[in-house]
Amino acid sequence: MSDSARGKGQAVYKKLFGTKKTFERDHTALDGFTIDHLFANVWSRPNLQMRQRSMITVALLAASGRDRELERHIEGALHLGITRDEIIEIMIHAAHYAGWPAGHNGQRIAQEMFKSFDEIEAAHEPSK
Repeated sequence: MSDSARGKGQAVYKKLFGTKKTFERDHTALDGFTIDHLFANVWSRPNLQMRQRSMITVALLAASGRDRELERHIEGALHLGITRDEIIEIMIHAAHYAGWPAGHNGQRIAQEMFKSFDEIEAAHEPSK
């Protein structure tokens, strides 16, 4: 992939997750495609805003039981300003379309991520 695709993908990734993707020494081609194609070409398409893509991604990951990726994308959703109430609504919707277990599992993961997010935020607050 080109340097411009990598740069564009990294910019989108950073906007979603707060930092650029770091590549470990043992990264694979799939890791590169994640930045060079998924984030550079799909997440940056003009007809949906990043917030909308994030909410769709959270719903799809919850529905498909992709727990590890769901955790990361809930973190990204919170970073984009998607509210906890909106994330819980996504899980309610997922439960009705993807099955109750998918919605409950997504809600459990969301609540764990909310707790982790609070702990990270508290650690960054200046001491009083």
